Amino acid sequence: MTKLLRYAALTSLMIGLGFTLTRSHSPAQSTTPAIDPKLEAQVLEIIRQNPEIVIEAIQKIQQQQQAEQAQQQQQQANSQKQLLSQALSDPAAFLGNSPRQGSETADIILVEFSDFECPYCAKTAPIVKDAIAQNPNLALIYKHFPLTNIHDQAEAAARASWAAQQQGKFWDYHDRLFALQPKLGEATYKAIATQLNLDLKQFELDRTSAAATQAIQQDLQLAQQLKARGTPLFVMYATAAPAETGKIIFGIKDLADLQQQIAQLKQAN
Repeated sequence: MTKLLRYAALTSLMIGLGFTLTRSHSPAQSTTPAIDPKLEAQVLEIIRQNPEIVIEAIQKIQQQQQAEQAQQQQQQANSQKQLLSQALSDPAAFLGNSPRQGSETADIILVEFSDFECPYCAKTAPIVKDAIAQNPNLALIYKHFPLTNIHDQAEAAARASWAAQQQGKFWDYHDRLFALQPKLGEATYKAIATQLNLDLKQFELDRTSAAATQAIQQDLQLAQQLKARGTPLFVMYATAAPAETGKIIFGIKDLADLQQQIAQLKQAN
């Protein structure tokens, strides 16, 4: 038997044996069927005579798995690119009335979907702040993405920050929420509002209003359209060609990482 034929035989037998073993572990089966002794003997004999073919078979399976994984990743990337292009087809609608920081005539827009109770968002906030200080043509847009299924204070914190935004103090409130992240709660929200000299009566009305609910829901819907699953998530694009240059960034490691992302986008445009 030639090497190619032995390899084909072994692969077929391994598939057959794998099928048998899969069936034996199926919860739908009330009994466990025995492995065919002849099939098992054939597989073992080929392995004894040709151990190198087992390695080749395993390598072949690994290559197939890697190819399938690469294909899935490419399909996912294409899908995200399409979703992002649709979202950025109307940049003004995408940004809405969300809080903005940085240049009003920015060449590059960085949109952050964030959660005030997310520890990774708290670590990322000063990195983004430094990037804005070092890049005069960069603007940051904040979008609410409270992960209420795992963070019980996420929505309340988002509402409080939205109420502060109505009095022109969103970014100050934003910074203090992250600084006091371990203490999020009613007492903290009111204390920050007092420290920032907000109109407390209006603050209470705003954070419990239907308008606050609508604003946060609009941001959540955008995140869902982009199939976002976690925070922080960033959308970066060049204002000259938003739909064409848009990219999604899942988290930022450090300032150098963010600066590299910005430089790459600038170079491409």
